[in-house]
Amino acid sequence: MKLSNLYEIQKSTTTSREFFIDDNGIKCVHYGDIYKNYSFRFIKSSNIINSFSKDVKNEIILREDAIIIPDVTETVSDYGHPTYIEYDGTSYINGTHTLAIKSKGGNLKYLFYYLQNSCNIKRLQSLLLGSTVFGISKKDFENFELINYSEDKAAQQHIVDIIGSIDNKIEKNYKIISNLLKLGDLIQLKSNCKLIDCNALKFNYGKSIPKNNRNSGKFKLFSSNGITDTINESNSHGCSIIFGCRGTIGTVSYSYDDCFVLNTAMYINCDEKDIGKLFFAIRQKKGFVDCATGAVQLQITINEINKERIKISNNDDLNIILRFINNIYMENEKLKDLKQNYLLKFFQ
Repeated sequence: MKLSNLYEIQKSTTTSREFFIDDNGIKCVHYGDIYKNYSFRFIKSSNIINSFSKDVKNEIILREDAIIIPDVTETVSDYGHPTYIEYDGTSYINGTHTLAIKSKGGNLKYLFYYLQNSCNIKRLQSLLLGSTVFGISKKDFENFELINYSEDKAAQQHIVDIIGSIDNKIEKNYKIISNLLKLGDLIQLKSNCKLIDCNALKFNYGKSIPKNNRNSGKFKLFSSNGITDTINESNSHGCSIIFGCRGTIGTVSYSYDDCFVLNTAMYINCDEKDIGKLFFAIRQKKGFVDCATGAVQLQITINEINKERIKISNNDDLNIILRFINNIYMENEKLKDLKQNYLLKFFQ
């Protein structure tokens, strides 16, 4: 059975970020926001971060639940990040480089979990085309075969309830992390800081690594969007702060351990006693987005960063907060592993 038998696919609306505003526009799910904020999560339509200020045609406005998934990716192995938008009376649109999946009678939440099964993700990845940037077409998505897809509605709801209970716990942890990040940002803003010339710090570009060499391993792989995979080699040793420098910019991540940073990001190494203070300092700079140049694709260079100055807080509470965040993140990783076990069990 093809996906289009039960679900309708809506193409993206081109939404340039220059027309994004905080209020008074229509809520818009952009593919970069999925990678940064919404991946594998349930989001109420009123909580969509960005709004689009230009007028859009009425027929593309979404006034129902929908699964939004990017139709492009920088790396094939990173493709497959659906988000479920729960319509709560606030209309929205699916923006640039996304597809919206709407129900034609199928259980949309069941499909949301079905698409998160690792085997089904790999089947979707096999449909991607491209050399530098990889994409999937609306037609290929419509023709996607629903293999091991139960048509028993009671069984579908049972699966949704079980996996949904795990997602609820993960979402509560995300809210705690969000509050801790806000607390850290406030401390960074209010505390005494030392102004440091960035050219006194050592920033490094990430490196490219061919897809065929990305063998699964113990080291986290960071791209411009954050962690995208694990591989068996590292290029950043010790604690590090990572942020996007090409493609998606503005995302700031951290690692307490050796990791691999791709060439779409850059990083700076630091001592563990300083990691929280440096992380929140670079967050305050929004990953140096003001240094970005380029008309077609924004990029950040070390030369531009070295012209900047950065405020490093003296408050060690920032290190404690980041450690709390990391502990909750590790708990969520265990919950995600449990969720994956159920996804394998229910969709094999």
